[in-house]
Amino acid sequence: MNENIFHKEIKRFFPVNTEILLISTDGKILLSSNKSQVYNNLSSLGIDINSKLNRNDYDQGNFIQKINGVMTLVSYKKSSYSNYIYVAFSPLDNITSNFSILYKLFAVITLLTFVLGIILSFYSVKIYLAPLFFLKNLCSNILNKYSPGNKPNNEFDIINYTVDVLENRLNEREVYIKEISPIIFEHILTSLIKVPSSAASIKNKLRIAGIKFDKSAFIIIIFKVKYENPILASNLPKRPEYINREIIELVNKFFNKENVEYISARTDDHLLLLFNIEPDYNLLKTVYRILEHLSKFTGINTYLGISDLCYSIDNINIIYQHAREAIKYNFIFPDSKIFLYDTIKNFKNEHTAKTQKLENYINQILSTLQSQNWNKLNSLADKLGSLIRSGNFYYEDVIKSLKNLIESVYNYMLENNILPNEIIESPEKFMQSINNIDEFCDLLKHLISYIPNIIQKRRNNKNYELIEQVKEYIIMNISSDNISLDNVSRKFEVSSAHLSRTFKEITNMNFIEFVTHQKLEYAMNKLINTNLTVDAISKLIGYSNTQYFISKFKEKYGKTPNRFRLIMKELTTQDSIGS
Repeated sequence: MNENIFHKEIKRFFPVNTEILLISTDGKILLSSNKSQVYNNLSSLGIDINSKLNRNDYDQGNFIQKINGVMTLVSYKKSSYSNYIYVAFSPLDNITSNFSILYKLFAVITLLTFVLGIILSFYSVKIYLAPLFFLKNLCSNILNKYSPGNKPNNEFDIINYTVDVLENRLNEREVYIKEISPIIFEHILTSLIKVPSSAASIKNKLRIAGIKFDKSAFIIIIFKVKYENPILASNLPKRPEYINREIIELVNKFFNKENVEYISARTDDHLLLLFNIEPDYNLLKTVYRILEHLSKFTGINTYLGISDLCYSIDNINIIYQHAREAIKYNFIFPDSKIFLYDTIKNFKNEHTAKTQKLENYINQILSTLQSQNWNKLNSLADKLGSLIRSGNFYYEDVIKSLKNLIESVYNYMLENNILPNEIIESPEKFMQSINNIDEFCDLLKHLISYIPNIIQKRRNNKNYELIEQVKEYIIMNISSDNISLDNVSRKFEVSSAHLSRTFKEITNMNFIEFVTHQKLEYAMNKLINTNLTVDAISKLIGYSNTQYFISKFKEKYGKTPNRFRLIMKELTTQDSIGS
């Protein structure tokens, strides 16, 4: 609870020398109008908590206790909404001093005349009632601020009503703090995993938040939800935030019974929990029970990455990274649900020796693709998933190899004028669209079967041989002035319309695009292997406008012809020096 409630609101409405406290049932002072008392215990003041305040037969009361050598009236009231107790200290000398003044006044009255005695009596009464009127006015001001509606007229009713209003506000504050405490815990855990901190700094944050970690070990569990069909993620009962709430409720249900302390946070695309346990605690037993309950959500897979144990709270960010490493292996083993860092860390330690085996297999697939041995290629693709699952490969090595494979297949399709975007937009989006190795292999096999179908379809086209001859003629005569659609059509005795249409059908590239591509390839070779000027090369391939040639060259290769030639010469020089 924010102590400003005491210092700015309640404290200024109570008499001087009266101390107000909020304590827990074990006597710990949580808030106090005297800041020096915060986090002390009432037992240090000589008060027996169990016999005085924690009695089951009274919710409120008072007693006299000597505190710091001063006889003090101690009043208390238990909160109706929490386990907290409100306590007030009032020194008795402040109370009895008022009575001594009255005794003196009465002594004076007996010595004065009857009339003077009556006057003094009225005056004494006025003085006696002044605190009451002051308190009544004070309460009226409070009610004007917090309850501006109808108020009682009687002084005592105003005071009682004000006490009720203030108590309600305190209770509202308690409820508010309980509501926002998960957010506070989430921020604390997020800071622990992202920013390395000292143990003292971390313990201070936990103390302020009221988090009590008194066990010797810490462990982190990451819950990650994956949907078999992305459409399910938009289905209200199965949306990620709903599933996360369900997980938290199950964690509360099972772990609270076993008195296990934990805090949770949502980060990126997963749910994170930090547990404080004893080393011999069987965490997996409870985790399996949670997974059993989550299995009711059809079409949704819940995976867990579990870190290793650590015994120092300043290593939380390290075991968080370990849990993240573990959860990634659901890509390779989608049928498993729990991934322990203690198991997968061996994959990382042994990855150097095993990486070569995986790379060799990927290279075998690519060489088979180049040779267009489709039956063997399908067989290799079929076995890729089982090879990766049985090899205990390091996750990062697997992803790197798969990216290399799909990029090579994608480039092969581009080189053969097969539009890959009919299946995948790009290698990056291909990798982002898959959830596990099984999905990767299915899409890869679909891609591999698509390539020979297109190639065979082109070869079955009766004009395939014609187009192959046209392409060869263009390449052999690329520096000729006669390479135009009309001239080539006459050469092969077909109409220009037929040649243009057929060329596009078979090569997936129009006639002008192919000629331009071949001219620029020819120009690139001349830049590398001859000392011809850019102007001369431009004219050699039929471009009378040199600036147009330069712009087309830069559009294809990303650099001007002169810049390209300079870079290639530098690379050649470096290679000769190195050899």
